[in-house]
Amino acid sequence: MATMDLTIQTALANEARRTELKQKVAKMQGLVEAQANLATLLSSNCGDSQRRLQSAQNELTALEGGAGPGITDDFGYKADILAAFIAAAQAAGLVTDSTLIANLQSLAAGTYAAPTASATQ
Repeated sequence: MATMDLTIQTALANEARRTELKQKVAKMQGLVEAQANLATLLSSNCGDSQRRLQSAQNELTALEGGAGPGITDDFGYKADILAAFIAAAQAAGLVTDSTLIANLQSLAAGTYAAPTASATQ
């Protein structure tokens, strides 16, 4: 009888372990599938982001290359305001130094270089 009880106990233990392992395998298969889906989604998003980045870089390169008017170009709204400011300052006698006018113009054009300490002494 003891041998029968031991056989039954072993069979029940094996069945319990088999059930436990089946659950573990199913859980791991679900995790692997979820990770594969996530990797696919991230790869797709990464590709989309790279395409948007490349498009923005191409547009920036085109604008910086002079393919179209920009705010730093020497025409348009900014240039008109600077020209009006310089004309008003000259008319009011506030700006009489041609160097200051040249510096304002180079600042507007984006080519201004600040004077060095030795140049100001």
